[in-house]
Amino acid sequence: METRKQVLERIRGQFPFGLDPAMEVDEDAVLADLGLTSLHLLTLMLELQRQYGLDVEKLAEAGMPVTMKDLVDMLHPEPS
Repeated sequence: METRKQVLERIRGQFPFGLDPAMEVDEDAVLADLGLTSLHLLTLMLELQRQYGLDVEKLAEAGMPVTMKDLVDMLHPEPS
């Protein structure tokens, strides 16, 4: 099973445009501040859905992610 850090890096690698490798990205990073538009975000979510087999209905219920943590939680939920 992947760690949250590995999931974060996998998500980063799926960005529809290249991020500067020197840019520090953590779970608190706001997606809009990283340059993601709503179209980029939709494209990213569809790719993650395809790769991880995420339930589209659950994604819709969760709403649009705002931070990297929101994306990581979709793929690697924190224990409750």
